[in-house]
Amino acid sequence: MLYFHGKPLPISRFRSAIHDMIRDVEDILWRELIWSEDWQRFEIDLMSINDDLASIQRGESFITRVANQLGGKEGLMADRMMSAKKSKRLRVEKKWRTIRVREYG
Repeated sequence: MLYFHGKPLPISRFRSAIHDMIRDVEDILWRELIWSEDWQRFEIDLMSINDDLASIQRGESFITRVANQLGGKEGLMADRMMSAKKSKRLRVEKKWRTIRVREYG
């Protein structure tokens, strides 16, 4: 049991509050930076991603590795980015919108 200003704060409430914050941040990430609705979201097991940081081959990355099954996802993300409202974009006509960029800093 934790105490806050002398009042008991059950660990379960503390844990629940943290989970709620994580869920809210995840929603903001998907909605504001990845421009996705709930039904467009996908999960990637980061522990299964295979990458070779020593590779200097042009055009090769963790995205292009067949084992990672990410082929085509970059196109999906580019399409979402280009279809986003202009007011939501961080870069317009080859210029960064510094005020919008700083919102994420």
